[in-house]
Amino acid sequence: MCSKHLGKRFDIHVGGVDNIFPHHENVIAQNFGAFGVNPSKYWLHCRHLMVDGRKMSKSAGNFYTLRDLRTKGWDPMAIKYLLLTMSCRRRLNFTLEGLKEATEKIKKICMTIKNIETTDGADETEKIVNRARKKFENAMDDNLNTGKSANNFGRVCREVGKINPDKKSSVKILGLFRDFDSVLGLQLFTSA
Repeated sequence: MCSKHLGKRFDIHVGGVDNIFPHHENVIAQNFGAFGVNPSKYWLHCRHLMVDGRKMSKSAGNFYTLRDLRTKGWDPMAIKYLLLTMSCRRRLNFTLEGLKEATEKIKKICMTIKNIETTDGADETEKIVNRARKKFENAMDDNLNTGKSANNFGRVCREVGKINPDKKSSVKILGLFRDFDSVLGLQLFTSA
């Protein structure tokens, strides 16, 4: 199936830590047998999701579907943001309180974007933009650490909220935020 839709080799293969052995090892062996190459450049294994402090599972009855959460009125981008706030190598404890906090953080980021789009103040942003871009890139280079990246995004919003950038600097900040959003996929500029 993978080779039919993605070719003999693709960039990232993901799955849970429970798939490392034997499933992913078998995928590698099958691909070597069929094509003589490892099917993926990068293998990303995520820890199990916790719900209210317990491992999420159907048998325990402590799971949510995206459809359930959307039916209850939760914003899909807030759900995504919450899931991105933890590195895939660490367990995320999914709670409705955490989802509420993620919703508030998305609102704050969108409000920062809206404020920047209408500002016309002093220029103090070059260092903020350069430092933020470097921290974001370092976090993503650190095994796709989206948790650090999301935290960096929030920190930059707080820093930008304390200054009054001029139009030229506003363009730089918005460009930085668009770059962040192009990686995280939170659709912030359609929400702002």
